[in-house]
Amino acid sequence: MRTRVRGEADRLVDGGVRITGPRATPVYAAQHRRETTPRALRKGGLEETLFELQRTIGNAGVIALLAGEAPMVQRQVGWPDPVGAKNAGQRTVGSVDRYPIYGLSVGNQDPVTKNKKTKWMDDDTLEKADKRAIVLIPQNLKPSSKPDVLFELHGHYIGWREGAVDNPGSGAVKGQTRDEGSEGIIQSLPDNTIAVLPQGTASSGFGSMEPSTYIGEALKMIPGWEKAETGRLLYSAHSGGGGTLDPGLGPQMGAANKRWKAGRKERQAMRQARLPGGLREIALFDAINSDDQLNSVRGWLWDSVNDDIDQLKRKSTAEQEAYLQTVVVFRGYYEGSSELYPPLYRQLNELRNSLLGPSHRPKGISKKIWKALGDHYLVIGPVPGTHGQMVKKNLPKALAAMNLEVASK
Repeated sequence: MRTRVRGEADRLVDGGVRITGPRATPVYAAQHRRETTPRALRKGGLEETLFELQRTIGNAGVIALLAGEAPMVQRQVGWPDPVGAKNAGQRTVGSVDRYPIYGLSVGNQDPVTKNKKTKWMDDDTLEKADKRAIVLIPQNLKPSSKPDVLFELHGHYIGWREGAVDNPGSGAVKGQTRDEGSEGIIQSLPDNTIAVLPQGTASSGFGSMEPSTYIGEALKMIPGWEKAETGRLLYSAHSGGGGTLDPGLGPQMGAANKRWKAGRKERQAMRQARLPGGLREIALFDAINSDDQLNSVRGWLWDSVNDDIDQLKRKSTAEQEAYLQTVVVFRGYYEGSSELYPPLYRQLNELRNSLLGPSHRPKGISKKIWKALGDHYLVIGPVPGTHGQMVKKNLPKALAAMNLEVASK
């Protein structure tokens, strides 16, 4: 049975803004009517258009639209038809409550994949890709607990949609979803951590993506969690999901010349404004796919490590240990069976070692603190397993890294 949550229907006009005041008058509604009526509805294809509108905004939304009113966007637990058994409503898997949610105004808004190279994957699932996500919450976790959040962007495959066939190429397994099966996210989730898994297109198209905003809107759709606050964030990507995460880390790094070094403060200020609040860790599972993506990650790594060094040199040992608890952890995992990932990750590791190798320890930072800083930035590989097994085999280690502590020696 579908579960609907309080506040699931909001009146949306002008890109999702609630309209009040003078613009809420009948005169404004009449002037705005033509703009809010889809072109296809005005020019023909009525049956096809009505069917699509019914699927996306529901019967109430269609009625409102035909009456010249702002459509009502349905927000619900349980994905709309066509849908498989796994995503039709809330279920409990082991000790975790699994909520497929629909009606998000952020993230991917495309129901189907437009990329010609990957659009065929949509045929391996009955389900669409727009306005939806999966939220995983351990049963004993309370909304007042400020839980940590795993926020993962999937790769070039069907994502969290239920497979209609068995096809490794699209990541589809008939009657299963990847968060339960192939990637084992439910099984990896610690008791104090929830997961928000955005559904993108098969080409890892996620639309407008800002994790903090996305997480907030997603939790408002879960009964009892509408006002919940969250704690630390693990922002991760698998495969093509790096195409969204990596460029968001900032400008691409070329040579570490004087011009690049002089711009560090400005770049870090820009990142501070763009990166999500509460960020504790970034994890990339075979998720550096090109030189451009590599250079964005390299730029973030170079700037972050040099900022950390500057901060640590000014502090006492006790202050250094406290500071390390604020450093964003980085984990880059790659497997060796692909020709793509090993060279890119090795280049990243070369930069990491040039910054954090034992011989580069500056005065004022002890060996213990220097090692602890290095432990925050690790490129790990090649690891056992295939590309499709990267998350299942390595996510538990990435989640454990959220709780890094300074070793006693």
